[in-house]
Amino acid sequence: MELIRKYGYIVLITAVVIVLVILRSTGTSHFRYDAKKWAGPSFTGSNIITQSNISTLKGDKLIITLGAAQQVPEGIGVKTIQIPPDSILTKKYISLIRGSAASIILFSNDYSLSSKVWMVLSQAGFRNIYIYSADQDNEVLKKEFRPDSLTRPE
Repeated sequence: MELIRKYGYIVLITAVVIVLVILRSTGTSHFRYDAKKWAGPSFTGSNIITQSNISTLKGDKLIITLGAAQQVPEGIGVKTIQIPPDSILTKKYISLIRGSAASIILFSNDYSLSSKVWMVLSQAGFRNIYIYSADQDNEVLKKEFRPDSLTRPE
């Protein structure tokens, strides 16, 4: 009995921590955000915007050019800033993006770079972020698939 009085609080705290760890590790949500939710716009293409769709966005628009000395296509006519992609999460740029109520349009000559930055900013909690593309279906196969003649069954 004396042992329980002496170490009772330590045992109680340890038991509570163990129960919480077990509950956390067996839960269905191990991530802060749902991965399906973030991948959805990429699969549907709703995060891609073309020059003709930019005018349909309501409010102000801000184009962020990623990388060095890239030219934004003519005729878009919105505010443009240039940010190095490796420093997009610095305090200076995050506060600039967060302080802007505009829709953010990411522009890069490399679609994969824009996609990576879009995912990072989306997971950071930013909304109304789009990837600029010259055409809506930029990942559709442009050439007909023809299997190798050696692999055809006889």
